[in-house]
Amino acid sequence: MLNKANKQQIMQAADVLDVLGDFLTLKKKGKDWWSPCPFHNEKTASFSVIPADQYYYCHGCKKTGNVITFLMEHEGMNADEAHKYLAKKYNIEIQESQETPAEVQAQKLRESVQIAMSFAGKYYQEVLNESLEGNIGKSYFQERGFLQQTIAKFGLGFGKTEWNHFYNHALKKGFNEEILEKAGLIIKSEKNGQFYDRFRGRAMFPIQDLQGKIIAFGARTLKSDENPKYLNSPETPVYNKSEVLYGIFFAKTAIRNLDNCLLVEGYTDVISLQQAGVENVVASSGTSLTEAQIKLIKRFTENITILYDGDTAGIKASMRGIDMILEQGMNVKIVFFPEKEDPDSYIKKIGAESFKQYIQTNAQDFIGFKAKFFLQNDDPIQRANAIKEVLNSIGKIPDVVKRTVFVQQTSHILNIDEKILLSELNKILQKNHHQPIPISEKKQENSVETETKKEDFKEKISEKKTFKLVLEPTALQQAVQKQEERSMELLLKYGQKMLDSQQKVWQYLFEELLHELDFHTDLYKQILEIYAEKMELGIDLPSDFLLTHDNPDFVNIAQKIAQNKFEISENWEKMHEIFVPNESHNLIKTLFEDVLRHKQIVMHELRKEIERELNSATDDAQTDELLETYIEIKKIETEIAESLGNVLNRWGFL
Repeated sequence: MLNKANKQQIMQAADVLDVLGDFLTLKKKGKDWWSPCPFHNEKTASFSVIPADQYYYCHGCKKTGNVITFLMEHEGMNADEAHKYLAKKYNIEIQESQETPAEVQAQKLRESVQIAMSFAGKYYQEVLNESLEGNIGKSYFQERGFLQQTIAKFGLGFGKTEWNHFYNHALKKGFNEEILEKAGLIIKSEKNGQFYDRFRGRAMFPIQDLQGKIIAFGARTLKSDENPKYLNSPETPVYNKSEVLYGIFFAKTAIRNLDNCLLVEGYTDVISLQQAGVENVVASSGTSLTEAQIKLIKRFTENITILYDGDTAGIKASMRGIDMILEQGMNVKIVFFPEKEDPDSYIKKIGAESFKQYIQTNAQDFIGFKAKFFLQNDDPIQRANAIKEVLNSIGKIPDVVKRTVFVQQTSHILNIDEKILLSELNKILQKNHHQPIPISEKKQENSVETETKKEDFKEKISEKKTFKLVLEPTALQQAVQKQEERSMELLLKYGQKMLDSQQKVWQYLFEELLHELDFHTDLYKQILEIYAEKMELGIDLPSDFLLTHDNPDFVNIAQKIAQNKFEISENWEKMHEIFVPNESHNLIKTLFEDVLRHKQIVMHELRKEIERELNSATDDAQTDELLETYIEIKKIETEIAESLGNVLNRWGFL
């Protein structure tokens, strides 16, 4: 980690206009500079760079920050990598904090391996472009339809057929055997102890990390009788195949701008689509999709579209990948291509625009995909398997409202009663511990056990971490108060209604609000905690419990609800854009939007609080942590905005 003085030196040297100008086309207007926003699609330039204050701000999506946050969000760097990038740009010597000898040695090894991989990448390109043997590789790439500029862009190359040509060449250039072996570029023979090249007579596909550095190679044989068809680099100090996606360096900006990632199987699929102008595409490089790869995509979008060539074995193997995507709270679509076609061949046949239209028209969600795959005949067992597979996938989704919507969709597609599906889904959720056992199924505790649980609950409430905000007496404070009133009204009016076969409205609101947020109106908070306590004890509350409560304030609130006195004026609703549905609206939708708006206000204030802390932070580790938290909160705000239909309100929450 860089020391504090070094970071300050870097930040003093870095200029926001200079740094962002490396990535954006900026035009001056007034005192500031403007560009189309790199974080969302737009036709007009709403992204401003303010040199006087050394920060940027988008008037559309509300992205804001400094040179460090830009490099973190736009280039996928962490805070330390961003500082080092700027240090290199401004020729500032890196000064690391005190490290152990082992850490120093490990870092030196990573740097040496990285240099060897970069050297190998240039070597394979030179063999392709400057040797007679390279014509074999050129012919292959030309047959695939790759243009010269595409070959250069992806750094494609070729490995000589000699056993140790690369090895001898690298030694002459000063590389030692240990580093070349650790980089996976050479192999030591067990028979005679001699080294030989790992990649020989193969078309070379360099694999880059997020910053475009070569960290590995995929090598394809050009002989029909040679196995394996693809030979990949082993894992090294700079390469972990489960954490890397082929093409991510070239695709990350398009993925962010289009808010969707196309996932394909092979290198040539990525290259062909990129060449045709479909740039938001990556490949899992011949491995089953991993959690780390999904999280890497999630840094740029919440949406993944998997492109299948229709191979049955491949589809079965990827079922787990779909569930892993759902577990991350992401959205997944699946596209099948006509028989004997894959993304590479199909885009060459129909062209880029028709290809994009095909994806848009034929993308289906996991329900339709699994139902179609398992319901290939009318066999009752196949039908039961289809239902089970779909419900298992729905059970992976962390959001209760999304799960409910997908159950409704499944009911319609498979023509099965929704209540039956909900019942089966709840069994799966309980088995997988995705939600608490419903109160109706909890066993009654004896009096001693009840008192013990009551004390445990009080302690849990006192230690519970929530987003505590100090609100000034402004319109925003009024909005918070009105939103809390609205949530309380829903709780008291509909608390006993069942959302699904085993969860009531009050349980949903408690889980979504009290566990994650902190109410500012003391009386409302007390009522919520009564609900929470009874929930922990397994006690179900009658709908009129407040009307008979000892606390007169509780009774007063209940009477107001009963008399429909909790009303928000039409002017307030128009001014502050707080949606107030009536009983004729869908209850699930009403609750979902209420919770989102509540969280929207909290996230806005929490982000402002972190901005204040960043301005006064003096500790390096604290600053890095605050920056990463800031980015995560902005992502949450964007998700909420999208869920609410991208409604911009007067406080600029979105």
